[in-house]
Amino acid sequence: GPWCCGAAAPRPQRGDSRPWAKCGACVCRWAALACATEENHCVGKVQQMDVAKLLPELQKLAVRMEQQRCLTVQEVAWDLRADCENEVERVAVQRLGFLFVAYKPRIWWFEIFEMIRKLIMASALVFVWEGSQSQVAAGFVVTLAALVATLLLNPFVNRELGSMHVFSLIVQAVTLLSCLMLITQS
Repeated sequence: GPWCCGAAAPRPQRGDSRPWAKCGACVCRWAALACATEENHCVGKVQQMDVAKLLPELQKLAVRMEQQRCLTVQEVAWDLRADCENEVERVAVQRLGFLFVAYKPRIWWFEIFEMIRKLIMASALVFVWEGSQSQVAAGFVVTLAALVATLLLNPFVNRELGSMHVFSLIVQAVTLLSCLMLITQS
């Protein structure tokens, strides 16, 4: 890529605590961005780029490094301050923040997903296959799908809130599975 000179990346030594030591493939790129030392042969290419080209390349590189687990990027949170500079975000948080501020900004829609799940569990399943094994099995499938989605997306800003949500879905799934077993036995 444009950030690496093609030189072989050094292997990390045992006990090496540098942030890039776990991923030898990204050492040259990481060193060019994070360390920028004089002896690094990649620094020259970074210094020759103008700012207009550097920022997009840096963003692409950060995305690639995050995907390769060489770089950890902290999640962005909602700006809940009253003096928020972004007028659109401030108005949205004031009017509808109770629906989405518990979730990460990239997964703002998760409350809609949760409301649909609750609507299916509380309303739709009551009228479909009333009193049958299929009704309980459908509830179990909906709950299991919600549990898998929650575990894969990790949508909550607050880790404890996310853990409580996962725990409640597990309890609901176990309850429905137990109910399904009892219905099947009788």
